[in-house]
Amino acid sequence: MPISTSGPSYRIAYFCPSASLPSLLDLQWAEAVIQKHDTDVINGPLHTVYYLSVDLYPAVLAYIKDDHIQELLKAHIAMAAPSIELQREIYEHAPLFAQYKTRGNAIVQDQAELKELFHCLWNQVKQSSAQASHAEKRHLVQQLGIRQKIGSILDNINSAASFQEAARTVLDQFGFHLILRQRLHSSRQKQDFPGEEKYHDFHKGYLLVEEIFEDTPAEVIRCTPEEGYMDINPSESAVIVSGNLHAYRIELVVVCNVPKNSNYTAPLFEWLTEVVHTACYNWRNPTHPGQMVQIGLNMGARHARVLGWAKSFSRNLTENQKFQQDVDLLGSMSLLWATVKSHIPQDITGKVQEKLDAGFPSMATRNIPEGCGFDITISGHRYAFSEAARAPPEGYATAGYQAHSHTDLCSLKWAFSWTVGRTGQESSPFASHKNGANFADLPLKVVVKNAVGTLLAFQPEELHGTTEKRGVINYQLSLTSTQRVAEAYVELESSGAGIAFAADMDDHKYE
Repeated sequence: MPISTSGPSYRIAYFCPSASLPSLLDLQWAEAVIQKHDTDVINGPLHTVYYLSVDLYPAVLAYIKDDHIQELLKAHIAMAAPSIELQREIYEHAPLFAQYKTRGNAIVQDQAELKELFHCLWNQVKQSSAQASHAEKRHLVQQLGIRQKIGSILDNINSAASFQEAARTVLDQFGFHLILRQRLHSSRQKQDFPGEEKYHDFHKGYLLVEEIFEDTPAEVIRCTPEEGYMDINPSESAVIVSGNLHAYRIELVVVCNVPKNSNYTAPLFEWLTEVVHTACYNWRNPTHPGQMVQIGLNMGARHARVLGWAKSFSRNLTENQKFQQDVDLLGSMSLLWATVKSHIPQDITGKVQEKLDAGFPSMATRNIPEGCGFDITISGHRYAFSEAARAPPEGYATAGYQAHSHTDLCSLKWAFSWTVGRTGQESSPFASHKNGANFADLPLKVVVKNAVGTLLAFQPEELHGTTEKRGVINYQLSLTSTQRVAEAYVELESSGAGIAFAADMDDHKYE
């Protein structure tokens, strides 16, 4: 009788008498048990438990469902004592057999021929495996810069004798241009913030534009230098602060060219763009221009008040396809979080990590249980960080997304986005190839000119949006923390339920 289990490293398990060889038939039974979400684990002196690595699950199922293998399995069932030849024929073309993990007795004991076959398969898999070694993963981590810690930057700014001194320190020590820019309050807030020189009259729901065309609507928000906006160019990393000497506040952080150029950069962005494109094509879309999908915790419809893992697939995909897309998108989001912690000042990231350390869950899906570990793929080479911390639980992938002026009610002050692909600039009608599909913080009057590798930390509760795209398409990954999900989780936890959380374990887990 088969069983199933879940955990950070394994998807399914089954057991059989310790003196016999595990059969792919057991995997077929185990698949049925998985669908019932059976999580009982049985161990005993007469049984050996075998585990199948989570990333091998789709390929094994495809092998089991092959018509020829199905006929052999039926013959296996019909025979009281299946012959060695029949068992060999079942295993002979199963390239994943050699990667079974064992607990207890050895897989093969007295059957010399099958033992020899096992070792042949094992060597074949090792030679053809696309999984990166420990040394390769360490080199990748070094090249991507995801082990560095940027530390606190605000203390350096506020301890300086002048803003000019602070600007020199920030540029020399952190590589950021420090920009002083006051955030405008709405004219509707004059009573709360009296005596200010300027207020803004922006409203939600307006199209943001950088250029005017014949078909441009009359009611738009012009985000241009003529209207007082500052452009942050694609080659510029900047920290924008407001306030006064010794009392500055960080308003926006822009990091360009993340990660720095290496042999990994182009193939990494190619894979990330494909992940976003595939997810946005196969998953449900919102009502905004472009495509957006969510991964992780979700409250569902506003009237439902049900907290769970987002189910956003719109196409009829197989379970294997859904599983693999979840693996890729979860890996992309977790890489984004590792990148954020390595390139955004700890003044910002520390608050998010504190929430995770206090028990807030890390990212999971309906197909991948809570825990740690994620995979990414570069040039067909899979890098499995099985014990690294995952991203916070709410992520979005967007392709060609364009958002009018809006705010997002969030439980944390900061959200993060990373542009992993950008196309259409050359064929767009804009006078400047830098225009189109750019982030705009309206009360700050700043436009971030987007490019591949632009990493952004922004405040979602401030009025913001994306400028008109007109053919320019960004592929982006984003992390946020909506108020509805946070409140629902607190309510869930207070009732005695809980979800596994992820403390910051990255100091030693990228191997």
